[in-house]
Amino acid sequence: NIELIILNDGSKDNTHQVISSLLDKCKARFVRFEYVNKTNEGLANTLNQGVFWSKADYVTVIASDDIMKSNKVSVLLKALLGTSNEIALSYADADFIDSHGNYIFLDDKGDVCQSNTGWGTFISFYTRRRKDIKGDFFDYTILLKGNFLPAMSVMWKADALKKVGMFTPNIIIEDWDLWLRMARSFQGVYVPHVVASYRWHETNTVKTAKVKLLKAQDLILKREFYFEDNKKEIKNIILYLLFLNGARLFFAKEYSFAMKSLLDVGLMFLGAKQKVKI
Repeated sequence: NIELIILNDGSKDNTHQVISSLLDKCKARFVRFEYVNKTNEGLANTLNQGVFWSKADYVTVIASDDIMKSNKVSVLLKALLGTSNEIALSYADADFIDSHGNYIFLDDKGDVCQSNTGWGTFISFYTRRRKDIKGDFFDYTILLKGNFLPAMSVMWKADALKKVGMFTPNIIIEDWDLWLRMARSFQGVYVPHVVASYRWHETNTVKTAKVKLLKAQDLILKREFYFEDNKKEIKNIILYLLFLNGARLFFAKEYSFAMKSLLDVGLMFLGAKQKVKI
């Protein structure tokens, strides 16, 4: 009982031709199938359109360069069925593959290495320095300190996803932004399986847009600082993270943005408040 919705967000290769050749197979395979070939509107807007198009109670996504394994839907759905309203999503891990689909391992710098000297999955790599992560780690405070959940290995309850406003447009780290907003009100269920493959290549955002990522983190952390339910200890953590982020921007030679950000941190520390809208 699976529906499939494909949104081609203005691709410039032969994606449309490939999908068109598979239309009959998809219509026969899925209880509902929709294909939308549209102009480019950005990842968040496209994901939100997919959620609105869907008639399902549960939603999961996969990007064009990643791969979902055959057990992904069944494993993540089984973890969600029968759970309380406080549970909004189930999440698992993803392994790494290169541009040719070969399994790879990453060293501490993110370079491909031998399997016995590196990390082979998304969560293990992005939590390699995180001693605070134990047990269930879909936790607001833990997620504040960095994004380590693979979006291609997550399944949401559709109503919970819509309740928090879905994906925020014009944010380069739309997944981390969503995790934080969901973790304010909901819990997640971790499934200790690898259900997808994340393609590690030279055009990954983490490689090509490091400064944009730092600036996006600055905006999101400032928004979270002013979240009314956050207590003083959480605000102090956010101020510390903003200071570190500002220092990274400074060393990235984004001097003007960094100095403004660090000045904001000082004012926030002193109690000055001005709302940040993103």
